[in-house]
Amino acid sequence: MATATAITPSTLCEKYHLTIEQLSAGTHVVLNGTQHCVIVESASVPGQEYKIIWNSEYKVLQCTAHNGEACKASANGKQCYHKRVALAVIELEKAQSIRERQQEQAEVESTKEYQFEQAIQEFWQASQTFEQLTAEFNQIIQEANEREKSRRDAQRLKLPLNGNKGFSLLR
Repeated sequence: MATATAITPSTLCEKYHLTIEQLSAGTHVVLNGTQHCVIVESASVPGQEYKIIWNSEYKVLQCTAHNGEACKASANGKQCYHKRVALAVIELEKAQSIRERQQEQAEVESTKEYQFEQAIQEFWQASQTFEQLTAEFNQIIQEANEREKSRRDAQRLKLPLNGNKGFSLLR
């Protein structure tokens, strides 16, 4: 298994060309229970926030006003750092979620109950394999016994092993 580089706030800041302060200005929010967005505080206007959403019609991130005025860069058709903050916030959350699931999995796997369950599963699989091999072996034995019985019957009745056909090299 390949080892992945750990995703940390520092690595994300480097990746998205942000400062820690800019990254910490973003918060992932779920609106109306379904719409995901990232709220990013303005660096230049205190109290001003921008809402970064996914525009499914144009398949782009869109920076809109959450409170106050629209982002000047986005209003002028330019890229703003708010979108980079949104991407970094979502990536950081996903990485944290993955780490939490891995930690939970490790905790579960370290329990005696889980280890016992795994041992039972391995035993069951081994017994299934044993039963399959036993059935195959019994089939081979049965075929060998049938061939031996045919040989003995032919010998007892003094029949040629190739049935009633005579054998000749002159044919």
